[in-house]
Amino acid sequence: MKILCEKFKPLKTVNKITCNYYQKPLCSLSNNFLCTEAERKREKSYKSYQSYSSITTYLSCKRKYYFNYIMNIQPIERPDWAIRGSLFHTGLEMYYSGEGLPAIELDSDINSIVSGVLKSYVEFYNDKRENLKIEMKFTIDNPSIMAYIDMIDGDTIIDHKLAKSEPTLLNVGYQASIYHRVIPDAEKFMINFVKVPQLKKKETESFEDFVKRIFEAVRKEPNKYFSRMTYSLSEFYLFECQIDNIINEINSMRNKHIDYYYMNTSSCYLCDYDDICLRKTIDDSKYTIGGERSGKRISYNNSG
Repeated sequence: MKILCEKFKPLKTVNKITCNYYQKPLCSLSNNFLCTEAERKREKSYKSYQSYSSITTYLSCKRKYYFNYIMNIQPIERPDWAIRGSLFHTGLEMYYSGEGLPAIELDSDINSIVSGVLKSYVEFYNDKRENLKIEMKFTIDNPSIMAYIDMIDGDTIIDHKLAKSEPTLLNVGYQASIYHRVIPDAEKFMINFVKVPQLKKKETESFEDFVKRIFEAVRKEPNKYFSRMTYSLSEFYLFECQIDNIINEINSMRNKHIDYYYMNTSSCYLCDYDDICLRKTIDDSKYTIGGERSGKRISYNNSG
């Protein structure tokens, strides 16, 4: 069924609902999430390049991919893991650039954990290197892939990860093959993994003392927290064919209705969009649409 906007239909009495993009009472098709006008607006902002993040999101939950990469609905409050990872990457970028570690403001548990981990990392590895390429963006057009690479050291692509557990070999394979597509001359892929310390700040403890405790805990058992896994990129050649197939499937879904983007309920735990899926509303106090605050609480309808 072709989705039509109200202004293209014959004039008649209808119960109009609020258009999810324009926030105006335009659409009479209550079973549709997007009208033609919204589809046109979506076309302009559609991200034609796929990345490791977008591909793994699509594989995890197609509905989440739709909200994130097609509708461009973003949570206002960033999750803890995103804040933690961003701080960690910035710290290592400055360290390997020769600027030294950043002075992280100690005003939260997350900042304190990252500060303690970075100090322990520098002491443990002490491996400043020369001629590094740091924080680079690459794109290719066939297939359309975009990659943000943390570091390149000679023929080795390096990716920093601060997480509670090591990545699975499947995720490593997807990431390595995507990076190899944009840098075909690379021969190795290294995961520079750091495990998040599972320590909690005590009520009577200052943030400064919390950082010291984290530093000492990691320093005492460095092999528990630090590991580097190096792979030959030739190991993942089969993944490259899978990546091509996944990108082709994503592109074929480009103009599909939201109902075609199935929800994977097993991935709902801690998902940024569970509030939208469960309540079928987009709360302006929690999300932005297209990078701008909508100014209203809006709802969507779907049959799936």
